[in-house]
Amino acid sequence: MKKIVVSADSNGCLDFLLRKVSALHAKNQFDFMLCLGRVMPLEECEIFSQLKSGKLKLPIPVYFIESGDMAGTLGTLFPHGKEVLPNLFFLGRAGVKTICETNVAFLNGR
Repeated sequence: MKKIVVSADSNGCLDFLLRKVSALHAKNQFDFMLCLGRVMPLEECEIFSQLKSGKLKLPIPVYFIESGDMAGTLGTLFPHGKEVLPNLFFLGRAGVKTICETNVAFLNGR
């Protein structure tokens, strides 16, 4: 059986998300994480830069749908989804994807 952690809105705080997923994964060895709400920061921040450069790493794949100000932009740029940072995946506008042999249905937006 797959172990999945689901997170509510992190309000664009990638540092909070990184700390939480690392702590949870260390104790439970999750296969992946689903995040709902405002995940992406409005401006590039230090943690975003460190994740982008590979200095920091998410310990498990994190898949998200965005409901914040970036929802429209991400949906337009990547309607079918995209890995936006190492191990951080935008799922896309809407659909069903298979992640670690688990079907995940999603609808992005506000």
